[in-house]
Amino acid sequence: MNALWTKLIRGSDRPDLIVCDNQFWNAFMGSLQPQQRFTDPRSANLGFDSIKFMSADVVLDGGIGGACPSNTAFFLNTRYLFWRPHRDRNMTTIGPERRFSINQDAEVQVMGWAGNMTCSGAQFQGRLFTT
Repeated sequence: MNALWTKLIRGSDRPDLIVCDNQFWNAFMGSLQPQQRFTDPRSANLGFDSIKFMSADVVLDGGIGGACPSNTAFFLNTRYLFWRPHRDRNMTTIGPERRFSINQDAEVQVMGWAGNMTCSGAQFQGRLFTT
């Protein structure tokens, strides 16, 4: 993690989000827990809301239904990631008709979306993985 971190730094540009799968999350947590020291044990009885590596938030994208590939952690600098919806297809309705269910009091309207997630600084994004 330290080696990848140093490759992604330029001045004040640095990763601000690290997304981990189960294996990386467990390894990271396992490396931190023996070092924990508390002056008031009641403050940490239920765990912590967030964990950081350097200045980046570390989050788990694993568990049940996680989408992160196995044995992978993504180091992201979100200043260079952009969500760009198409101007004519940003959650617009498709077709004028609504669909009704015969066995419940509900109606459905089909929506459409098109766009991309883009990056203007790929050199500031990293992937840590094991095989």
